[in-house]
Amino acid sequence: MNEIIKAYISMAKEIEKPIKKLAEKGVTSAISGDLIVTGSAISPFASSLAEGSDVNPGTLYDSALTIQTLSANLLTSQPSEEVKAIENISKQAVAEIKKQLKVDTSEHIFDYYRDLTDFEIVSNGIGEVCQQLAKSEKPESLWELVKNWFKETKERIIGAVNRLSGIIGTVGQELITVLKELGTTIGKKISTFATKVSEFINKIHEFTLSLIRKMFKFIAEIQTIANDNKWNIEEINIEMPSCEVQVVTIGLIPIPIPKLSTPKLSVKFLPAKR
Repeated sequence: MNEIIKAYISMAKEIEKPIKKLAEKGVTSAISGDLIVTGSAISPFASSLAEGSDVNPGTLYDSALTIQTLSANLLTSQPSEEVKAIENISKQAVAEIKKQLKVDTSEHIFDYYRDLTDFEIVSNGIGEVCQQLAKSEKPESLWELVKNWFKETKERIIGAVNRLSGIIGTVGQELITVLKELGTTIGKKISTFATKVSEFINKIHEFTLSLIRKMFKFIAEIQTIANDNKWNIEEINIEMPSCEVQVVTIGLIPIPIPKLSTPKLSVKFLPAKR
């Protein structure tokens, strides 16, 4: 077992107790909820690593950094011994993993954008398929089109969820479950398919919003990039995507389809004064 996996498993074991104590106190804010859900998902993920599951080392770095960032943010607003312990443990793990991985933090920003772009493509595909079914007098004749769309969609979603398995918490597996259920309705009554599509879209939206929330924590990584390159940050702008929804009716069932897009992130650096 390499040193990166050892450091990650060690972190998972050490934060288990303070995470449990934090959960017993109850969710008191969005950040504490994020930390509890994400931290609780670490232990089973680490167990799979101990059993020899394959993993991208960069995923372990992202996962540990997410715990560190969440705990650091929560410590400023709701300090407690549990949160302080989680921050210290995760901080050590991040430092050890980064040292072994020689991580380029800027690459992770592009990884998240890639995953969000995949979900933007999935969203557009859902919209196109639903429109075709809604316009057809015999929507059952389009099952071959739906099967092709589903195959590509399944590959994109499973790939993204696997890459983010140590970061996004339980919502990823919930999305996979709904995806599989959707697959079983292809070729059946159009109303059955439409009902499951609606559930699938809701879960896609939930997953994407969770991912966008994680992206806001890139501010810490951006600061790291600046420090590593001895740059000063003059300005950071984050533009949230609009929340447009198109309603398509299939088999008498109205389906709201959100138009997903990636947030716009711009950073202006200035060279540090010598």
